[in-house]
Amino acid sequence: MEKQQKYIGMFLENAPKLLASIDRAMVNKDYPAVKIAAHSLKPQLSYMGVKEDASNIFLIEQSAGASAHFETLPALIANLKHLCAKAFEELKQ
Repeated sequence: MEKQQKYIGMFLENAPKLLASIDRAMVNKDYPAVKIAAHSLKPQLSYMGVKEDASNIFLIEQSAGASAHFETLPALIANLKHLCAKAFEELKQ
């Protein structure tokens, strides 16, 4: 239980920062930074039991590395932020 609380605390602290990094990077069209932030967020989502088909974090990471897929990022990121907001709400209770 203690380990679980530690992971939840880390997620609640780090995920909002990583999401903010993704937002800033998107505004600046800094796709390598989007990729790095998504890569950093991926294991945390996994620890929280968030499935890839829900978060699309791997797809975000891959899309940020391929200019042909940049236009798919806003919708994928919006979905990720919505999913994380729900997770934050549930985990804070």
